[in-house]
Amino acid sequence: MDGKRVLSFVVPLVSLFVITLIIDGEQFVDLILEISPLALALIVLISIIRPFAGGLRASITFNDLGKLSIIDATKGYVLSMYGSIFLPSAIGGDLLRIEHMSRVSGESRNVSLTVAGAERGAGLLSLIAITIVFSLLVENQLADFREMSLLLFSLSSIGVMILLISRKTKPESFIGKMLVPLAKLSNPFSIMKVFSLSLFFQLFTLSVPIVAAYALGGLEIALAIGLVTPLVAIISTIPISIGGLGLREASFVGMGAIVGVTSEIAFLCGISLSSSLVLSGIPGVFFQHELITRSGKSESE
Repeated sequence: MDGKRVLSFVVPLVSLFVITLIIDGEQFVDLILEISPLALALIVLISIIRPFAGGLRASITFNDLGKLSIIDATKGYVLSMYGSIFLPSAIGGDLLRIEHMSRVSGESRNVSLTVAGAERGAGLLSLIAITIVFSLLVENQLADFREMSLLLFSLSSIGVMILLISRKTKPESFIGKMLVPLAKLSNPFSIMKVFSLSLFFQLFTLSVPIVAAYALGGLEIALAIGLVTPLVAIISTIPISIGGLGLREASFVGMGAIVGVTSEIAFLCGISLSSSLVLSGIPGVFFQHELITRSGKSESE
C-alpha cells in the first residue's frame, strides 16, 4: 500500500514537471489570456450541471432495482467526484458513492455496486463509440479505428455473456446472489436505457476540453481534441495517480501531438477538464459529513 501511495503522488509530479519542460511558458500564458469570458462561463456551467446529469443517470438506472431520488443520486455523484480528488482514479471515488446510495435507498451495497458497475461499463462503451464517431470526422494518424471497433464488439460480447450467465446462475448460490441485481438490469430496455444515458452524459461532461480547444484554436483543433478526449478519459481511470491528475494532462499532450495539437493547447485542455472535475466535487465536503453521520446512526442502531 505504501508503494502505491507513493506512486500515486509521484506520477502527477513527474508528469507535470516533464510537461513544464516541453511547453513554451510565454505561449501558454498568452493562451490563457486568449480564453474568452464566454468560454470560461460555459466550462463553469458544464461543471455545475455535471453532478445533476450524473445524478439523473444514477437515479434512473437505480430505479430498476430500488428507489433513489435525483437529489440523493446527485449527492452520491458529488461524493464520487470528491473522493476522486484524493483517491487513485475516478473509480476510487465510487466507494463513497456506493456507500451513500446504499444508506439513502435502504438497499444492499451489492445493489449500489451493481448500479455503479453498470454505469462504468456503459460509460466505457460510450467512450469507445464517441471515439469512433470522431475518428470519422478527423483525418490523421489516429483516424483508423478498426481495432477500436473490434474492442467495442469484444466488450459488448463479454457484457452479454455475463448477463446470460447471471440469468442461468441459481439465485441461492453465492455467485447467484451477487449477480441477481445485474440480472434485473439485463433486459434489452434497461441495457439500452443505461447506454443511452451514459452516452449523453459522456458527451456533455467531456465537452469541457472541446470548448477550451475551440476557444483557443477553432473547429479543427476542437475536433482533434474531441477525438483524443475519450481515450484520455479511459487512461485517466488507471489507478496510478490521485484522481488522474498529471496522467490526464500528460495524455492530452502526448496524444495531442499525434493529432496536430500544440502542447500548450493540449495541456490547457487537460487542465480545463481536471479543474472541471474538481469543481464538481467540491460540494462533497458537506455531503461527506452527512454520509459519516448516517453511518454513525446505522452503527448505533
